[in-house]
Amino acid sequence: KHSRVFRWILHACLSLNSRTVVVSEQMQQNLRQQFPRYAARIAFIPNGVTIRDIDVSKRFRTPVRLITISNLIASKRVDILLHALVAPRASSGLILRIIGDGPERRRLETLTLALGISDRVEFVGQVPPAEIQKNLDWADIFVFASESEGRPNVILEAMAAGLPIVAADIPGTRELLLDSGTLVRPGDTDEFSRAIDSYIDDPAKAISVGRQAKQSIVKRSLSWEHTSACYGALYRDLAQK
Repeated sequence: KHSRVFRWILHACLSLNSRTVVVSEQMQQNLRQQFPRYAARIAFIPNGVTIRDIDVSKRFRTPVRLITISNLIASKRVDILLHALVAPRASSGLILRIIGDGPERRRLETLTLALGISDRVEFVGQVPPAEIQKNLDWADIFVFASESEGRPNVILEAMAAGLPIVAADIPGTRELLLDSGTLVRPGDTDEFSRAIDSYIDDPAKAISVGRQAKQSIVKRSLSWEHTSACYGALYRDLAQK
């Protein structure tokens, strides 16, 4: 639930602008329900991603490589991923690379030591945007435990990289993944572990799911070119009016 101040800011944006653009269908639906008077002014234009060629058939080496990209804050629940790393049957053959930084980093590093998995977890910190794709290409599975998101672009990046994805089942990730990954109950370590196991046990299935994810990006035109074309069409429409 939003505070009165936040609702006032939303109302001001909607009432003073000819269009307010949101990046998620769920956001559009929620705003239209809250402010039906301005429903026609709320436009949905999804963010895009760079679509590139990548050979996913060489994935699933030993050890299996997991990656997450996230601000290290409490709502991102990276601690769930650390606990999940202990449980999979093939846990001794797993590496987790954590891209990102934030106030939770020290606590997460301490938890990693307490769980006895410091030799299998890499805290990389922030990396330049140009290195995100290189890190995704390094990985076999993308994991994402965040419990509060709009429409996370990092999921789009992982899909475009052809990675099978295990993510918390929240509206923003559900809207993107559809049937191109595995959604699990937010905060449920056991479900995360089982989902990771299912990919480790069947690499062919995991590679197929990764391919489906990339194909989904292409089919739904979730590219930056399409995003820019949508904004261009919106500006032209408003200029004509």
